[in-house]
Amino acid sequence: MVVTMSNKIIALWSPPRSISTAFLRSFKQRGDFVIFNEAFCDIATNGVYPCAHNNKELKSNSEVIDLISSYAQSTPVFFKETCEASFLDVLKYKLFMKSVTHTFLVRDPKATIHSHYHMNNNVTCEEIGYQNLLEVIEYVKFNLKQDVVIIDSESLIEKPEETLKLYCDAAGVEFKSSALSWEPGNIPEWKRTETWHRDVSESSGIHKRQNSYEVTIDNNSTLRSYYNYHKPIYDKIMEYKSN
Repeated sequence: MVVTMSNKIIALWSPPRSISTAFLRSFKQRGDFVIFNEAFCDIATNGVYPCAHNNKELKSNSEVIDLISSYAQSTPVFFKETCEASFLDVLKYKLFMKSVTHTFLVRDPKATIHSHYHMNNNVTCEEIGYQNLLEVIEYVKFNLKQDVVIIDSESLIEKPEETLKLYCDAAGVEFKSSALSWEPGNIPEWKRTETWHRDVSESSGIHKRQNSYEVTIDNNSTLRSYYNYHKPIYDKIMEYKSN
């Protein structure tokens, strides 16, 4: 594995169901970044990443890193990961990780749990993902000694233009107003998981949606236990945001 690149690589890490796919769609719309969707997550959960860019199945983190690095020779790269699994194996690649600008999108776990259960009623507590997200945040802050850039999903929904401007400034890239809207439809980068991205594929931008759920943390003891576990972790993450 060789890690050499001349263009910016930005990573967005988040718990699942945290508006991260809309964020990725926004970066896709910019037109100046090559996009990777949940490549390391696919390796961790399925053992293979079906890459839309070369139509090959990548079967290791090192293969993903090599491909991202090769694209970064000629163009900026944006990759998004959801944290339903631990990324300890990815964090071992310190040279690559140090070359990446790491950013984080976080949402109140109540909303995440409701949305995740609605999509998969077999979701486990670990798959909610906050403990895995915190693991990456603390690795970036204490091991890589980088600033921690954390965006609140609610701010993104309520004030998309203002939030994206702040994000781009923190990530060191130009803000482009063209990223605020797009034509509805699926994109090749999320083909494997497109059923999970129906809201984004049917949208034309980042907008507030009024979703209601029959099963919630208020009437389901399992979901309540998930919330009780992840809420203190979320609070810890928000402390890093305020710092």
